[in-house]
Amino acid sequence: MILALDLATKTGFVAGHSCDSYSSGVLMFDETLRPKDKSRAVILGQAQTKIDALIDDLHPDRILYEAPFFRGSGSRLLSGFCALLEASASRRSIPLHEIASLSARKTVLGTGKATKTDISNWLADRSISFDSDDEADAYIIYLSYFRHL
Repeated sequence: MILALDLATKTGFVAGHSCDSYSSGVLMFDETLRPKDKSRAVILGQAQTKIDALIDDLHPDRILYEAPFFRGSGSRLLSGFCALLEASASRRSIPLHEIASLSARKTVLGTGKATKTDISNWLADRSISFDSDDEADAYIIYLSYFRHL
């Protein structure tokens, strides 16, 4: 079982055994919080709980995640998500692989400069649909792993 993640406060994930056999979804790390309660520590606490639950539920053999692109005020939160995922995988002895978005997009779509619209169109051309861009991004990471085998 491969688990691919697009880490953010709205984290898309795809898990499965092959290109054609997978499940997907979105983890929200701050959906139950009131605006005044959305501190970094509280969001990271929710993220830890949900990441651990997802890993324990799926029992992946390998975890892939999109390499973070640090910019703006969300950088500290994103680095926290990465650290939590790394710790969760390490505690369970699950190999963890960071995959650059440009590399994954180039492997799957033929160009590393593909936009979210390009990804959506590529998926639609193959009759693949997701409820969010976050799931679609996780799917590109997921597919790139199988294309490298």
